[in-house]
Amino acid sequence: MANKYNILGIIPAREGSKRLPGKNTMLIGKKSLLEIAIDSANKSKYLNRVILSTESKKYINFVKNLNVEVPFIRPCNLADDNSSTWDVVRHAVDFLIKQEKWQTDIVVILQPNTPFRTAKHIDKAIKLILDGADSAMSIREVDYPPEWMYRINKNGNLEKLLTEESISRTQDSKQTYQPNGLVYALKAKNLRNKIPMPNTSTKYFLMTFNDSINIDEEWQFNMAKLIYEQKNIT
Repeated sequence: MANKYNILGIIPAREGSKRLPGKNTMLIGKKSLLEIAIDSANKSKYLNRVILSTESKKYINFVKNLNVEVPFIRPCNLADDNSSTWDVVRHAVDFLIKQEKWQTDIVVILQPNTPFRTAKHIDKAIKLILDGADSAMSIREVDYPPEWMYRINKNGNLEKLLTEESISRTQDSKQTYQPNGLVYALKAKNLRNKIPMPNTSTKYFLMTFNDSINIDEEWQFNMAKLIYEQKNIT
């Protein structure tokens, strides 16, 4: 069934991270985050193409011997701190249509700062769409009750995030979930029409806290290394 569709994996990687400079080429085990992302994508049984979207000549040179396409250099206006991932993905999809006359049916976003994503996770999301969903994503449980979370208001005071909810024990909180950033998949028509996700047609699959780690800061990188070591001991 999947062979009927063009299914595109996009790895967005910009060089200018301020919180953890150079993170995409940092090593977990013996492989960089970029290599890990490319490897997991290439092991997917559904992806037809895997491309890297980057503005970085350093990254383009870094992956030249890896099994990933780099069909363009991402425009600089899509590579700053305010750039939307969705705009980056739309640019990639539109480029392939305009320059190659190649049109994808399903788009899969694979951010490289999530080293414990596997091909099985990628294929789970794609399978949900092949089975009828318009979009799919990976999620994890939150590790703190939202009833005990606060915002700081304009007066500099704490105010409850959920003003109508009150609990005294963590076990009384309703289980809450968050996107974990490992896999986002959606039909190309949703991307073109800027339909946000999640929405009422979004399906999901649940992942563990350890597998869900996102590396944006040094402490997360150090934690990922510990998790990697533990996985390879057990």
